[in-house]
Amino acid sequence: MFYGYCLNPADGSWTPPVTLATALACYQYCAAHQGYIEELRITDDEDFIVLQVRTHVLRIPQADETIKELPLSPALLAYIYVQGAP
Repeated sequence: MFYGYCLNPADGSWTPPVTLATALACYQYCAAHQGYIEELRITDDEDFIVLQVRTHVLRIPQADETIKELPLSPALLAYIYVQGAP
């Protein structure tokens, strides 16, 4: 189970969590909201960030503590909606 949050730019608070059941749902949540939300986060059951979008860049934390960054280009957004996830 995963949880999606969007940052409210007006006061810096986070929205209540949206429950996301699959990895695909997480990527689609990011793709759907990235156009008008400056930052959003997807966390796991232990509240660790598993996906983050800031300024239209998808950030995916890796096991070696690096972060994979993928700009949310039209091609990547289409791939997420049609194929699943990067």
